[in-house]
Amino acid sequence: MSLGKKDVSGDPIKGAAPQPLGENYTRRTMLVRASVVAGGLTVIPTVLAACGGSSTTASSTGGGTTSGGGGGGVGSFGTLTTNKTTLSSFKPFDPGVAAGPETGLPQHIATNFPAGSEYFNNYQKNVEKAVKDRGFDFSATTWEADVAQNIAQLQQLQQTGVGAIMAQVQDEHGESATLLEAIKAGIDIVYMVAGPSTQQIIADQYKGGLLQGEQAAKWIKKNLGGQAQVVVFNDDQIAESLIPRGEGRVAGVEKAGSGVQIVANQPIKLLTPQEGNELASTLLQAHPDANVWLADDDTALGVISALEAAGKSPEDKIYVSGFNGEPSALNMVKAGGLLREDIAFPNAVEAYAVGQFCCDWIEGKSIPAVLDLKMQIVNAETVDGVLAAEADPASIFEGSVAKYLTYYGNTSFGEPNYTPAGIDSEK
Repeated sequence: MSLGKKDVSGDPIKGAAPQPLGENYTRRTMLVRASVVAGGLTVIPTVLAACGGSSTTASSTGGGTTSGGGGGGVGSFGTLTTNKTTLSSFKPFDPGVAAGPETGLPQHIATNFPAGSEYFNNYQKNVEKAVKDRGFDFSATTWEADVAQNIAQLQQLQQTGVGAIMAQVQDEHGESATLLEAIKAGIDIVYMVAGPSTQQIIADQYKGGLLQGEQAAKWIKKNLGGQAQVVVFNDDQIAESLIPRGEGRVAGVEKAGSGVQIVANQPIKLLTPQEGNELASTLLQAHPDANVWLADDDTALGVISALEAAGKSPEDKIYVSGFNGEPSALNMVKAGGLLREDIAFPNAVEAYAVGQFCCDWIEGKSIPAVLDLKMQIVNAETVDGVLAAEADPASIFEGSVAKYLTYYGNTSFGEPNYTPAGIDSEK
């Protein structure tokens, strides 16, 4: 039996300030307030310093120019056009498109990622490496559960002067107005699986989830005689375009047969090991015999810590599968622990490519509008090759990048276009 998705969109936001008596301070309330902030583009200059543990800024100087802000400058921002949101509407990337005039944008690139996520910490490091290899400046901001605070961060970056922002979606509807304002100012907005963006990172989410579920089904048949109590984690509350990943997990694992019981289909919000640990600890109280867990890597790391706290070990017939391919998860697969397999994206190569393309945008060059990621099954037999690629993304970017990424469309400061929402990766 498969459980439906739990709607918790009305849950109070973690860490929200106390509100006047009688006000239901929910995520919906926050989004309404956020839209007001976004519409006025009001920025408090000290907002980053005032955010405390919920936002951090780490800067490195690479010799780039940091004066000015937004578009304009020496060059003239071109007429902005809107892309369709199906992959089939994009032509293959044409690397022969000539560069335009100088943009006048600051040679400064920033990331905006969730705090506490090892996946995004590693991603940030590889973007930073690419940026510093080009001699540009780099800074990083992080967010937790406060949407309005994150919007203020994004506005602060635009005001202080950046040429490109690489962001992970927190609330694609709540953030869209702010990101579109940045795009209209000539800033390159690189967004994962959502819009608006001038450059979007995509993957076939259903195919990836299905692959993860099918691998679990094979393990269930081989090691559990086709009988399993399964916990599926989904990303439905993070972005609409990630909903198919969870649906694919369910469809894939159910291929093991009628002996599969999905005891929980649990949404996540933050993609952190701490969240994974807390959710798994609660689920184990209700379902102590759950023996198959399908999740993203950071969530899976938290699941494993909860299982170990409950006395479980690799000798038990328990299957945990991760999704993303972050180094800590890959090393756990290599070590032969409870994390049996992983579905990996080429994260280091992807992040390094993003950093390079952000620099290209600032220099007026034409860059891909879409980076489509290829996935790999990671197990004891394949993990060493995946780890090797993670260790040297710069060489792969210069040489065999087509093995890991496919580029679509062209966009630039001089001939800009943007994608308003998440791209349907089905061709």
